[in-house]
Amino acid sequence: MDPKTWLATDKKMGFDLLHSLDPVESRKRGPVAPNIKRQEDRKAGQVEREWIRKGRKETESLQRAVHSELVRMFAKNAQGSGKGEEHSTIGEPMVLGLVRSWIEELAFVKKLKSMDAKMKKHYEAQFCPDIPHA
Repeated sequence: MDPKTWLATDKKMGFDLLHSLDPVESRKRGPVAPNIKRQEDRKAGQVEREWIRKGRKETESLQRAVHSELVRMFAKNAQGSGKGEEHSTIGEPMVLGLVRSWIEELAFVKKLKSMDAKMKKHYEAQFCPDIPHA
């Protein structure tokens, strides 16, 4: 460290410890010839296409896994509920039909619960909770 100039320079190597070159700037390349640029672009495109293919394969495998899980779940739940109309006669059940009927059933149950609360409130005087049941 030179106190007069406020520099920290290595005496043997001449390297300025405080004001070294920016490592990002030192890695930048100069102008590239068009044929080399095209080759680099082609390689980058191949890598990107391979990445897209790999992503599509993973997505398809996940879709198959979700479909088979839904089929198993609906097959297990449909056995006890007596719902046979959603199943196809050939092959696997139609998952979209099963999901739709299940959503409709859940909406109907919710509507019945709200109607139950309204009915209990409306007929509260006729059915007192303090009447003993036989």
